[in-house]
Amino acid sequence: MPFDIHCFDYGEAIFRYVGQPDIFEDFCHKSIENELSLAEYVERYKLDEFKKWLSENFPQLLSET
Repeated sequence: MPFDIHCFDYGEAIFRYVGQPDIFEDFCHKSIENELSLAEYVERYKLDEFKKWLSENFPQLLSET
């Protein structure tokens, strides 16, 4: 199954990832300019970083894809 950032299973991980202070600040600036959801922000600006973070913090989610 291909990686789908909008899948419900990634919700908690996205919330925790974007909740990190430096990433949250960047999200706030970019979401104001572009009206982005958390998943859209990660998909557009941080997907590779998120996948790396996900493999370190939620490896079970990646093994399901």
